[in-house]
Amino acid sequence: MAAPIRRHSSPNNPAVSGARLSRYALVRQCMARYISPILVDSVLGKAMQSRGLILSTLSDEAIEAVVEESMLGLRLFVDPMRLPVLMLELTDILTGITGSHHPEQ
Repeated sequence: MAAPIRRHSSPNNPAVSGARLSRYALVRQCMARYISPILVDSVLGKAMQSRGLILSTLSDEAIEAVVEESMLGLRLFVDPMRLPVLMLELTDILTGITGSHHPEQ
């Protein structure tokens, strides 16, 4: 028997509050520079599930717990040489600083 299909909000349409992206959208965008969007959604979804959180009610404060929980998945999928920069970028997002560690592409 096949597992039930789970429906998530569109990953290509991040939550927007006026002109400001939500912290979740910023975290997702940041992670997507290091791993595929499908892996990002999987890592974040699993982290939210293990913390008992759902995207529709995820507060900016709760995103910190989700990022913390997602570290294991990130360590599995992100190139070890790039992982420290990703962690710095995520820390910047969570503390309200953006863009200071973004590598040139």
